[in-house]
Amino acid sequence: MAIKLNMSKAYDRIEWFFLEAMMQKLGFSDKWINWIMMIQSFFAKLIQRNVISFKTFCAEGQEKYLGLPAIIGQSKKSLFASIREKVETRVGGWKGKLLSQARKEVVLKSVALAMPNFAMFCFKLLVGLCREINSCLTNFWWGSNENNKKIHWVRWGKLTEPKDEGGLGFRELESFNLAMLAKQGWRLMVKPHLMVARFFRGWCSILEGRKILQAGVRWKVRNGANIRVWKDPWLSEPITFKAKSQPPYRCGDMRVAELIDMDRKCWKKEAVKQLLDEQEENMVFGLPVAWMASKDKIIWHYTTNGQCTVKSGYVVGKLKQNQVAITLIKSFGNLSGDFKFLGSYGTFYGDVFMRLYLSAISSSKDCHNGMKPARFVARNDRSLNGRKWEPNEVFLKATADEGEYEQALTQGITMGETANADQAIDQWPPKWQPPPTSLFKLNFDGAWIESDGMEGASIVIRDPYGLFIAGMAKKLKYVRSVQMVEALAMREGIRFSTEMSIKGLLVEGDAKGVIECMIRRKEMVEEIAIICGDTQLLADEAKVEAFCYTLRKHNCVADAMAKHAIRVDDFEVWLEDPPGWLSPFLEEDMPIIM
Repeated sequence: MAIKLNMSKAYDRIEWFFLEAMMQKLGFSDKWINWIMMIQSFFAKLIQRNVISFKTFCAEGQEKYLGLPAIIGQSKKSLFASIREKVETRVGGWKGKLLSQARKEVVLKSVALAMPNFAMFCFKLLVGLCREINSCLTNFWWGSNENNKKIHWVRWGKLTEPKDEGGLGFRELESFNLAMLAKQGWRLMVKPHLMVARFFRGWCSILEGRKILQAGVRWKVRNGANIRVWKDPWLSEPITFKAKSQPPYRCGDMRVAELIDMDRKCWKKEAVKQLLDEQEENMVFGLPVAWMASKDKIIWHYTTNGQCTVKSGYVVGKLKQNQVAITLIKSFGNLSGDFKFLGSYGTFYGDVFMRLYLSAISSSKDCHNGMKPARFVARNDRSLNGRKWEPNEVFLKATADEGEYEQALTQGITMGETANADQAIDQWPPKWQPPPTSLFKLNFDGAWIESDGMEGASIVIRDPYGLFIAGMAKKLKYVRSVQMVEALAMREGIRFSTEMSIKGLLVEGDAKGVIECMIRRKEMVEEIAIICGDTQLLADEAKVEAFCYTLRKHNCVADAMAKHAIRVDDFEVWLEDPPGWLSPFLEEDMPIIM
């Protein structure tokens, strides 16, 4: 039996006569006691009535409750066959000849593929059942029926790929089923105190979702007390998220907390370098250390807020299928197409494996945007010039194109920010604006050059008259993203103002995502959540009035200092007297406030 309902036991935990006697002993009024006992009596009768009706319902031979099986036996195929029958009936009822392909797409996505959702949220459907439903939907798409068979020009797996990768975005039911079960498992994992968590802990179908969760769940390091260095997932490297280096003798259960210097609020570099290899130590140094110690947290790696979603779980499920092809190819050790050891079938299987490889890696993060153009270049070169590209050449071309694409995005403001700035240009003041009287304005900015591994943070504090009060330029190391550089710059700036006893601040920066995280505390991006949490505590001490977003051209003083911070050895501080090279930028802001 999948669910055993005996709700009458909910009231077996307490003697209600004892409760009534206790209330009388404690001096509650008789009117109040009567109210409590009346409520108890009402709900006791209601529960008893529902239990009897449910037992009667099951005794009459009914096997479903809210459309799902109430009792699970050994044969799941017969129990869930009704799902396939409903899909076939609904799809067969439409006159496919009267629908265009665009209308068929809407029908499949909005109706047919949504019908099994309720069952997939609770149960792991059989693989055979999912394939039968896929076959039914494929026939409807291509216009096939029992009397008129038509050619399926593209396989269903290709149609389930996103539109930007050549598919139509239909759901692959098996992966979507696992993603929905993974979402249920995530809720049980992060909220173990809920009653539903205790009830569903042994649910076999939800345990199937572990295949998805294990591919994306990792620890977020805060104090490191609950995380084992070599046994738990906590690094930022996908697939396992675990350290691959060998632990020293009798150090297998060593905790991450032993690698953190809580007094200096940084990693113990010598210990990390001694225990981990170079790649792993770079990942460790890239993790921010919380200044305010708190408990470690379990997060989902593939969303910005660290929460598992069905959408992200579905993507991970699809990638796991592609990873099988990648593993298969890499096991042969040669990507040049040399499969002579397979005999006369070597050429055929070599071509099949290469196609699987290119299809699999086209969805990987390293060459997602570059793979499709590279494949078109290879195809056109073969058609026009007769030159055949090897699969590894296509991959190298795609990787190079992806690098150029990413480099173009990191230079200047992104297209979305530029468009938004152009639309609202009349709403922004022409230049930097001074703070209100009795407040200081703290502008922060970060500089990040990924190719050179150079990062810098800067802060500038000015008074209501635009006069320079203080500034700092600090070089950073091992930072993974522009957003993290900006968040670190903001935290360093508020800490610096507190040390200088400068309180009453208006904090302003051109990092929109960082500012939004500080304003909407419950919607923090997980990558910078620790930094923003520390900043919020420091902000209370520094009496920060507000966090404000501004355009980059209004933050030119902090931007110039951030670029200078990349070239300093450690950090530089200026009090009241700014450096000479910064004076032109300060003077440019002055006319607006004089």
